[in-house]
Amino acid sequence: MSHPPPPLPFPLSQMILMDGNSIARQITTTRFAPDSNANDYADMLASFIAHGLTQDEAEAEVMIAIVAGTDSAASLMRSTILFVLSHPRVLARLRAEVASTVPTLRLDEVVPDAKARGMVYLQAVVKEGMRIYPPGAGALMMRDVGRGGDVHKGVVLPAGTSVGVNVWSMMRRKDVFGEDADVFRPERWLEAGDKLKRERMEGVVELTFGYGQWGCLGRNIAVMEVGKVLVEVSARCATVGHGDLG
Repeated sequence: MSHPPPPLPFPLSQMILMDGNSIARQITTTRFAPDSNANDYADMLASFIAHGLTQDEAEAEVMIAIVAGTDSAASLMRSTILFVLSHPRVLARLRAEVASTVPTLRLDEVVPDAKARGMVYLQAVVKEGMRIYPPGAGALMMRDVGRGGDVHKGVVLPAGTSVGVNVWSMMRRKDVFGEDADVFRPERWLEAGDKLKRERMEGVVELTFGYGQWGCLGRNIAVMEVGKVLVEVSARCATVGHGDLG
């Protein structure tokens, strides 16, 4: 049975933010230095600067990329790869789909996003990876109740009340994902023939990225990256057995 990761201690999360701020400030200070040549760089930060962002605005963008657009996506990749490699049946089916979709993938070629999104089983694996071990599961995604307060299932929530959600338990709701919600099984996404049931499952998993104005701006990039990486792993890596996983 899977067990949730321990909540991230506040001092550690604060340290990560401090380190992120320090790195972001160091990078942007270098780029905005009088002797810096914009032509020496061809990346997102160079594009931001070319489009007129101030140093403070660019620093904020770099900070977001470090904390939200990098670590969370890497965490999702690592955990999903682990579950795929530790389930030979899933790996075999994923490999078969990749081989039939891009049989002539060159070593210097990365699968196009459109091709990856067209692989039904691959997308089921990505969704199941987000569900079984959601990135940032130790956080409670706290939000404050707005002006005027609110009522949820008969409970009065005064304005300013901080309300959070346990993402880990939310992703294991048996009334949403089935009695085997604690098991990594991508097929559940293919078996959800009822449109309303499938949309409900997808809606819950999407909450991993927040909702509305608090939604993760890097959501589409993260999903694209995970899909591409899984194609690379299944197409190019040698077979791994249970004994090789330590």
